[in-house]
Amino acid sequence: KGEDKGDEEDAAAVAELKAAEEDAEALEQAVFKAKLERLGALRTAGASATRYNALADALRDEQGQTPSLDLLLEVLAFQQQTKPPEDMAEEKVADWRAAQLGMAADAIKAPSGPIDESAVAQFFGMSHNAEDASKEEKELAEKMAEQRTALRSSLLAKAGSLSECLPDKLFTVGTDKAIGTADVSTEEDESIKMVAFKKINQDVLAFDDAVSELKKWVDSGDVLKDDAEKDALALTLMRHELARSRPGAALSIVRSRLAAHEPGAKGAKELAQECIKLYRALGLECWAANMEDSLFARFPVVKLPL
Repeated sequence: KGEDKGDEEDAAAVAELKAAEEDAEALEQAVFKAKLERLGALRTAGASATRYNALADALRDEQGQTPSLDLLLEVLAFQQQTKPPEDMAEEKVADWRAAQLGMAADAIKAPSGPIDESAVAQFFGMSHNAEDASKEEKELAEKMAEQRTALRSSLLAKAGSLSECLPDKLFTVGTDKAIGTADVSTEEDESIKMVAFKKINQDVLAFDDAVSELKKWVDSGDVLKDDAEKDALALTLMRHELARSRPGAALSIVRSRLAAHEPGAKGAKELAQECIKLYRALGLECWAANMEDSLFARFPVVKLPL
């Protein structure tokens, strides 16, 4: 009996210790969640990059070598909407934003980051029975789904920002602009022209690589989390097809996305405007005029009283 009592006391002590550890972990998670919510509040309130980055860097330091996925996604969201420095020249903004978004996106899938890309790919390459899954298996499935969503969002943001770095001529039907061979510089000085040519080619190849990586994880807009991402995908893929001198494919992408929109959807106006440009470039003036009329009916221009 004495031994039984001792065993019971030992078991109770172990259970008490485990409960204390769980309480400490829960408290730590709650504190971090509160800090992360504060960081998100700074973003939505339009706080300065200096103020936002100070808190973001402090949270990274707290977490050590492997920051949490939630933190990295929050930083990615900030980089998507933050304003460039006031003294930055307009022609440098696209490159600056692409660099900022690129770093935020790359951090999510970095070897030291919270996502094991090969593990996610392997998991979704297998069949899983949700009905018979254990608690641990369900938790793993939820974790893998969260990581896959994060990969898709970060890759889309990176590709979209790189498309903004390219000159408009690359997206004009009927010009010489194949991927990797675009020379759209108009500078008179030959040395300046060569620098511009190399820069454009680097940007084009980086964009092409980013789209190729994106397509590994996004085979259609249906897998994306919301309409904003679906619109961004359509615009990014449209620009990619135009840069490859494939206006028909570009038009198909935009029309397909427009057809899926609800009337008055937020992103429909920008997509419709891109579609009108393509119609005109292809000589389909009648179609362009019809869509302009439809666009005006859906999004009338309201003039403020004088």
